[in-house]
Amino acid sequence: MLENHKEEHIKGIYSDIGLAHRVFFDLSSHKRAKQAIDFALQMRQFHYHTLIIGEAKSGRITSTRSYLKSHAEKMPAPDDWIYLKNFKKENAPIPFALPAGEGALLSKALKEFIYNVKMIINKTVHSGAYIKIVEDIATQVQYNIDKEFKALADFADKKGFHLQQTTEDINVEHNEDAEHFSEKDLKAIRESLAKTSLNASLSTQKANRKISAFKKKVIKKNITPIWKEFKKLYLQYLGSWLDDLLVDILGNIDLFFDVDSAIQTQNDQETLQRYAVNLFVDNAQTKHPVVHLEANPDFDTLFGSIEYANTANQGLETNFTMMKAGALHKANGGYLIIRAEDILKNPELWEDFKIALRDKEIHIHEKYRDNSPPLLDRPQPIAIPLKVQVFLVTSPNLYYQIIQSDPDFFAYFHVKAEIDPDMSATASNIQAYQKLLTTFAHHFFKKGITKTALTYLINRASRETHHQNRLTAHFEGLVQLIEEAVAFRENHLSLDKETIQKVLDARHQRQCRIEDQTIREIKNGIVMIDTKHERVGQINALTILSVGDEDFGVPSKISAQTYAGTDGVINIEHQTEMAGPLQQKSALILEGYLKGTFAQDFPLCCGASLTFEQSYGGVDGDSASMAELIVILSSLAKQPIRQEIAITGSMNQFGEAQAVGSVHIKIEGYYRVCVETGLTGSQGVIVPKANVNNLTLRPAIQRAIDAKQFHIYTVSNVIEAMNILMAPSADKNKLEDFYQTTVFPKIYNKLMQYHQILKPHFKI
Repeated sequence: MLENHKEEHIKGIYSDIGLAHRVFFDLSSHKRAKQAIDFALQMRQFHYHTLIIGEAKSGRITSTRSYLKSHAEKMPAPDDWIYLKNFKKENAPIPFALPAGEGALLSKALKEFIYNVKMIINKTVHSGAYIKIVEDIATQVQYNIDKEFKALADFADKKGFHLQQTTEDINVEHNEDAEHFSEKDLKAIRESLAKTSLNASLSTQKANRKISAFKKKVIKKNITPIWKEFKKLYLQYLGSWLDDLLVDILGNIDLFFDVDSAIQTQNDQETLQRYAVNLFVDNAQTKHPVVHLEANPDFDTLFGSIEYANTANQGLETNFTMMKAGALHKANGGYLIIRAEDILKNPELWEDFKIALRDKEIHIHEKYRDNSPPLLDRPQPIAIPLKVQVFLVTSPNLYYQIIQSDPDFFAYFHVKAEIDPDMSATASNIQAYQKLLTTFAHHFFKKGITKTALTYLINRASRETHHQNRLTAHFEGLVQLIEEAVAFRENHLSLDKETIQKVLDARHQRQCRIEDQTIREIKNGIVMIDTKHERVGQINALTILSVGDEDFGVPSKISAQTYAGTDGVINIEHQTEMAGPLQQKSALILEGYLKGTFAQDFPLCCGASLTFEQSYGGVDGDSASMAELIVILSSLAKQPIRQEIAITGSMNQFGEAQAVGSVHIKIEGYYRVCVETGLTGSQGVIVPKANVNNLTLRPAIQRAIDAKQFHIYTVSNVIEAMNILMAPSADKNKLEDFYQTTVFPKIYNKLMQYHQILKPHFKI
């Protein structure tokens, strides 16, 4: 463990948690990722999106987010984005970019401009001069119309007819006092009436056009000054749209008139909506580019959405002011962080996301309306240019799945930033670790953390890597320990070792139900594990059981029966389809070792039945291969094995011991069994010498080892292990020679007997 490392003096703490997360990249485990991210940031203008690869709790999101924020602090705020009505193409609103904060100012300015236009229009049309000119035009036209109708009426009267005005038309009727009338005259009068009515209608239309032209001319003249002033302010941002605005106002003057209340309300609503500003992305309060983490990516949250309102007749209506921005819009000009597993669960979303990155445009996708009736007034906004840099966060396992299933993935993500799972326990890493831990501790404890607690957490970081000289990069797991310590701090002002131990004990208590049950069954003899005697053809192998998120060590009895035959090694687990490929591979390696060692002078005429006793689940891995070989040799030699010594270790065909995983968990599991069944002082475990640096054991076990109440033996090959397990107590000083003088001769003789037995029956 790391108790012997010199404690470095901690020069203060980080000012805030965000800064502490950022400094994760000072750890050597994050160096490769930091260099990759720095490169990607330099290539931002070329749209170099980045893949962050790291295990959970390695700060892959929190640290990346903090690091990007520190980079963004050197840059100005991104633009606001607004949508305005497209006067030339209905339902195709136009996006415009304005400097941060200008969007809200434009919205206010345009509202004031439209209000002032309305005031000017109404003041204009209600002015005496305007009314007089309009009335003069109307009076002159009406005078001419009346004059023509009077002439026609006089002519009709002479012919015995008169003009009768109805609600809908003017009819020609004969006079009651007329003695006779001519059909020819009637026809002529009717023709003249039709002509006069047409002339009246044309004259009225001409007058209306004249009035409209005058109205537009005078209103344009009156509103042009304020329009020019408005245009001067926003021409650089809105361009020709300002000219279209003036044209549209003059084409919809009636919307600005003050009329009776019902129509007025409708006009006001239509005017406000028509000339409104959709402040789509407002960066008024943003000082630097946004670093946005999208926790729930879907079509609406990524690409934006369009809202709908119910109408009085149970229909739906919408307009461009009801469009809402998505994460791509909000992060535009900045950085977007997404977890790969969140976006990849929707293949259609993933494909559209890649299209956006390829085309560098953001389109609103209403996927949920694909099978719905189309709405004629539904906005179809012009796309906004995409200038975001994406950081896609994934685990190593998912990364390999992605590149296998998506061959063009690297066409979109050019940079791979990979976080190492652990780091060397150098002085600089330890000092950075201490400073980080101290910072987080101060966040929850007024006086921070004690030195012993700090050392304990550093050792915990080493234990997480299963290596004495390395530290885990899963720093957030240790932060979680500090957070959970709050529940146990009572009146403590500082975080001490005892409180951390309470947290770990409470965790174990919540998760160890199956482990407790397994140990109880061993203690009660239901599962037959002997930890005190010697037995032939039986050995205690160290194994790992995984239950949900908890792994724990437990011994498993392996037994072997040997006999004359040519079956070789029969792996019962393989025969019953309970063994994985690695476990079967190890059985074949054993057979290779046996043949290479004992079948040089005659064929190996031996069968060996091998099994994990009382195992009712699947078995895989090769970490029990040394145990399996030794138990077969014990059966052949009839040499008992010390049951008080358990073993773990892989081996090759030459008998060399190979390292295995989770060795400390296996040792701790066996130690607990020995404690529960009675610690004798001679119990222990055998592990490969290559695993020495992986012995990150709990303090209680280390104390038992120091007190010689429990023992750890390291071996380089299976012979060394066999000597420890089979040598009688009296011969312990002659371990190196024991296998040559005792065990191998017995095995050789037994195999010769088997050969002689089978020789008459087979052609060997």
